Amino acid sequence: ESEAQTDPFTPEHLIRPGSAIPELLALATLTYGAGLPAGVAELEMIERARAKRAWEASLPQVVDEASFALRLKMMEDMELKEWQEREEEIRRLQEARLQVLAKVIEKRELENEAINNERVARIWQRKLQERDAMMEKIEKRRQKALRKLAEMRGKVEPTFARRDVIAEYADYGSSVYAPRARDGLTRDRSGNTLRIEIEDLETYQGMTALVVSASTKCRMLQKEHYIQEQLRLMDAKIKERRQATELSDLAEEPPLRFAKKIEKAVQRPPTPRIRAP
Repeated sequence: ESEAQTDPFTPEHLIRPGSAIPELLALATLTYGAGLPAGVAELEMIERARAKRAWEASLPQVVDEASFALRLKMMEDMELKEWQEREEEIRRLQEARLQVLAKVIEKRELENEAINNERVARIWQRKLQERDAMMEKIEKRRQKALRKLAEMRGKVEPTFARRDVIAEYADYGSSVYAPRARDGLTRDRSGNTLRIEIEDLETYQGMTALVVSASTKCRMLQKEHYIQEQLRLMDAKIKERRQATELSDLAEEPPLRFAKKIEKAVQRPPTPRIRAP
């Protein structure tokens, strides 16, 4: 039953006429979840209600002006006390609300601070990545510039290498055997003794005549080569034709499937001749 019932049940009640109101009915406005179970505030309210009932019982009866003035003074004092208690209650409620509001604001500030810290961390990481990428690019440019400077320094600064005479004479492609004209005088002048001078190559007219004669000879050689090539091709074709003819003569005739009539050649009569006188 306790598991099925949600809120406590308060039965209806009746008060006998002329009887005193029981103190328990002062708690009729309290319900489960709204004052019940009773806490410190509810106990203070119950004590104030008892004090007020005791004060109401102590009020003097109005029989004359003095009793009326005393009763009025006691009521004013009680009203002033109630106002003070109400103001104190309002102050406590405001302080409780302020505490709740402070907690909510503090929680919000903490959440905002966490969000801001996370955003700052993301920005910091992005800036670090950008810095690393920029430093990598700068390092690449620095290495490239250093390589260029080293290459330029190698071209500007003269390099002196000692001559290896044995290696030069062992290499037939060296400047000893094939000197370059742009280098000026050769190191070994003894090679100049084998130089052959041709008069036709010393002048422009001689070189022109040499070119003309060489072109004529080339054309003659080309024509002769063409004629020789044509003769060679004709000879090869004649040989092939002869070989084909010999093979056709040597080939056996195919066997006859039917009887074949052999016609004899018609003998022509002798041709008459006239004797000379």
